[in-house]
Amino acid sequence: VVTAAVLAGAPLWVAALTWCAESLVSAMVQLYSLRTVAPPRRWTALITRWRASRLLAFGAPFLLGASMSQLFLRLDRLLLAEWMPVRDYGHYAVGMQLVDVWLQVAIILGIAIGPAFMYERVRTARSWRDHLPIALGLAAVGLVGLLGAVLLGGPVLRLVFGPGFE
Repeated sequence: VVTAAVLAGAPLWVAALTWCAESLVSAMVQLYSLRTVAPPRRWTALITRWRASRLLAFGAPFLLGASMSQLFLRLDRLLLAEWMPVRDYGHYAVGMQLVDVWLQVAIILGIAIGPAFMYERVRTARSWRDHLPIALGLAAVGLVGLLGAVLLGGPVLRLVFGPGFE
C-alpha cells in the first residue's frame, strides 16, 4: 500500500495511515491467538485487577521501548530524507537498513518468546535477581550482534552495497 501510494503521488498521511492499519492487523491477529488460551466468552473472567496490574507493570516498559524505536525509525527516515543532501542520506540509509535487520530479529524474538516468558516470570519471580539470567542472555545476544557487526560489517557492506559504501 505504501509503494502504491508513493507511486500514485498520494499525500504523506496515506503512508502514515497504512502504518496505523498495520497496528490494527497486528492487534487482530493477537486477539485471534488468544483463542488458544481461552474462548472469548471467558476473557473477561481471566482479566483480574491484580493480574492486569502485574502484567502491565512488567510489560509496559518493553512495549514503550518497542513503540519508541519504531516511531523513531519511521520519523527519522521521513525527516532526514527531506533535510539531508541525497548522498549523505543514502549513506545513512544504508547503515540503517542493516540496523533494521538486527532490530527485526529482536522484535521477532520479543514477540515470539516475550509473552510466554513474561507470564511465567510474573508468576514465579521472587525478586529482581530472578531476572538476571535473562538480562545476561539478552546482553549476550547484543554482544554477538556487535561482534558480528565488527567482524563482518565491512565484508557485508561490500557484498550487499558495493565498495563505495564500505
